[in-house]
Amino acid sequence: MTGDAPGPRLPQAVLARIAELETTDDGTPLSQLGLSVPDKIALSDAQIRRNIAYAIMCLFAIVNIATLWFIYFLFEADQRDLAARLTDASGRIINAHVIITLLGATTVQLGTVMVIMARYVFKAPVDEAD
Repeated sequence: MTGDAPGPRLPQAVLARIAELETTDDGTPLSQLGLSVPDKIALSDAQIRRNIAYAIMCLFAIVNIATLWFIYFLFEADQRDLAARLTDASGRIINAHVIITLLGATTVQLGTVMVIMARYVFKAPVDEAD
């Protein structure tokens, strides 16, 4: 350990992420652009906001895909029950009400996610009633 700095060392993944935040989209280091400190902060802030938006949209997609998988699982259970004559058409799990509810809930979720991203992640102004 001769020549090493004292104290704990950061993992390579953390060091790589710090280096990524200190570069522009084309890979140019911020230190070579001749930017002021506020400009560097603004660029880093924009990258963080973009990463948050990406994470939110990925999470939204994952949750909706999981919901669709669950609905498919229930649909398959419905079909097995109907084929085995364990239930009739009136006792189905997946019916028109379930589909309408899912469509409405997905629409509300998407609208809510977009409003939250616009208002809090990208600091869009809020219209206030006079």
